[in-house]
Amino acid sequence: MGLLDRFFNTKSQNVFYYETPTLYLNSSSLYDLDLTRAIINSFATHISKLNAVVKGSSGKNARLDYLLNMKANDYMTGSQFLYKLATYYAAENNAYIVPLLDKYENLIGIYPIGTSNSEIVEIDGVKYLRFRMEYDKTYAVELSKVGHMKNHYYNYELKGSDNSPLEDVLQSLKYQQARLKNGVKNGNGVRMIAKTTTPKKERTLKELREQFVKDNFEDNPGGMIIVDNTYESVTPVDNKPFLINDSQINYIKNTLYTYFGTNEHILMNQYTEDEWNAYYESKIEPFAIQISQVMSAMFYSEKEISFNNEIVFESNKMQYLSNQSKLNTVTQLFDRGFITHDDGCDIFNLAHTGAGDGNKYYIRREYVDVEKLDKVELTGDDMLKGGGGNEKKS
Repeated sequence: MGLLDRFFNTKSQNVFYYETPTLYLNSSSLYDLDLTRAIINSFATHISKLNAVVKGSSGKNARLDYLLNMKANDYMTGSQFLYKLATYYAAENNAYIVPLLDKYENLIGIYPIGTSNSEIVEIDGVKYLRFRMEYDKTYAVELSKVGHMKNHYYNYELKGSDNSPLEDVLQSLKYQQARLKNGVKNGNGVRMIAKTTTPKKERTLKELREQFVKDNFEDNPGGMIIVDNTYESVTPVDNKPFLINDSQINYIKNTLYTYFGTNEHILMNQYTEDEWNAYYESKIEPFAIQISQVMSAMFYSEKEISFNNEIVFESNKMQYLSNQSKLNTVTQLFDRGFITHDDGCDIFNLAHTGAGDGNKYYIRREYVDVEKLDKVELTGDDMLKGGGGNEKKS
């Protein structure tokens, strides 16, 4: 019995199929190309580092925190779940979050599903997500229980659009790679053309060729070729390696970078803090906001959300600042009571102090309410409080 056999119905039924977008470009072929896989992997890797913060006082919060941050299901950790979910999202523009429930309807896991192996169907007026996995077994779960991440959300109500705009440029990339492969193969092919003085049988020609290669290429430390009158002429073949046009390659790369919202510095992990902040705010943060809303609506009722129960995915993007920027940030925020000592340690990726004072807030004492500067004589305690003190005597 597979993992999902315990949770979902596998029986076939007569159902109504919703019209879904035609996948002009198969997501697996998109993932099989080196550049697009590198782009998707980079995005999914950064997403996998998001931290799920479960807020509120609901009784289910401890279980959710464990599933989201530690072990999503029997096959995946929390980080692996986010990585696979983000991969589906980037490669297929859709990703489903399926809850795994026990017989008492208690949540015991979450599982990511893509659109390439799933479909939305309707049975007796109820919409279901039906998907295939684990040796082509089919499962179904009510769509209302499923979380749905959507990208390029435009043409269809139930799904994000496909990646058909990339079809031409990816075909060009495949063509270029094939030309490069063939060029390298041909470059290691024929090196000499030898013409014999008299006609020879096919078997004799094969023996002569093998002997010529052995004598002149396999066992020839001096590099000199000497032939006898068996051959009328021996002519070298100039095999030039095939070079791909740089402008074509740059066009393909820039098109893919633009489509996926990334650049070479992000892929090569050579980004500056400004480049990282731009990538974070344009790619990572929108995903984090969407998954926070999707999962909060998925696991909490409207009443529970009204009592401030929610799931928020966040990332410490301070980790990517330079040491000087980190120092400036910690100095300014700590002195003004915005962060604690342990928060500063997190920014520098240092261990917490372990003492109780690590979570206390501190503020400088020389601040005062500007409206009271000419009206009071301030003591040290007054400066701390930002006002008060003794009235000036006339």
